[in-house]
Amino acid sequence: MSISLGNEIILEDRNEQGYYNPVVQDYKDLTMGSRLLIIAPHPDDETLACAGLILQAVREGKEVRVVFITNGDGFSKAVTKNYGIRNPQPQDYLHLGYDRHQEALSAARLLGLASEDLLFLGYPDGGIMDLWEKNWDYAQPKLALNGHICSPYSFSYEGNALHCGANLVKNLIDILTEFYPTDIFYPHEDDEHQDHKATNAFVQYTLTLQGYAGREWAYIVHKYVQQMDLYHVPLTPEETKQKCSAIREYHSQWKVAEDFMSSFFYKKEYLGPKNKIYLTYGNKYHPSSFPELRIIIQTKNKIDTEKVYTLQIRCFYEKTVGRLDLLVHRGKIYTKKHAYNRWEIAASALALKIQENQVGISLPFSTIKGVKALLINGEVLSGDKILDKSTYKLVMLTKLT
Repeated sequence: MSISLGNEIILEDRNEQGYYNPVVQDYKDLTMGSRLLIIAPHPDDETLACAGLILQAVREGKEVRVVFITNGDGFSKAVTKNYGIRNPQPQDYLHLGYDRHQEALSAARLLGLASEDLLFLGYPDGGIMDLWEKNWDYAQPKLALNGHICSPYSFSYEGNALHCGANLVKNLIDILTEFYPTDIFYPHEDDEHQDHKATNAFVQYTLTLQGYAGREWAYIVHKYVQQMDLYHVPLTPEETKQKCSAIREYHSQWKVAEDFMSSFFYKKEYLGPKNKIYLTYGNKYHPSSFPELRIIIQTKNKIDTEKVYTLQIRCFYEKTVGRLDLLVHRGKIYTKKHAYNRWEIAASALALKIQENQVGISLPFSTIKGVKALLINGEVLSGDKILDKSTYKLVMLTKLT
């Protein structure tokens, strides 16, 4: 599945095997500032993907902060393997969350970080995508497997932080304001893990909302994720040894996925720069100006009108964000309301065109006056089952005069 804008900007394009072809850039092209912020969906992601980077930054006297979106407490298999419990209860997931917190502290010490360099937000493991798509509002918090709708951990960045997307964004804004990072590292948009995908969306959302002007880097965790425009960070033998030791501190995960964890015992780490899409509009005489925003969902197979095709669009104004959720089913287009910041637009203002393997939706730019950026993704569903999902793409808009 891919999404394109206008007539020529392709937001996602895979090869026949379904993977991106990586292009590795020279390390000399990678430059970083003095304050690095690493955002990890779970404890261990920061070590698997960025341990060498952290070691080098600490050695060079740079400041490093690590933010954990969840405590990794929703992994049923880990509860069973570590505690011998076949049917985990909320207290068992809490037990795992506290253990993974201690593992993160131990790994960080081996990488040269202090406990105050780690921030644990405590949002639901396995539920970050729900916070992004469904449980955004404060009135609709997500119930985690640990039995709570707010963070129950004594060490959380915000005590009793409510499990909703709006509050997660608030936490990220506070951290950005407090630390003011020169470089931010977060999961690659094409990571197959749903918590990683959602973390990518939340970070892009927050950085766009805040007008962040620093450098953004995407890291790879899952070995089946390929990435374009890769930079490699070579590790010395000693750094590799230290990274391996830090990974081994995650005992709870080692018992469940030893092969996966040990696959990160390599001598390089890979990062990808964040690429934004730029789109101009507003002057019909300008050759690069588009008269309308045309979004196309393209699938490998012919469009099935019994399936549901959705678009989620976050519209960034100067100080606020609007949300537009569109649904196409049986040849008709609908708008849905999933959050308080719904962007009000009549379905009659949208043009729908379905042909072969494409669903096209057009919005006149007159309907999105004042919008400076869009964050877009699409899905294909059969009933409640998600069959395919695109990556989250950020589109910067410029109005020509």
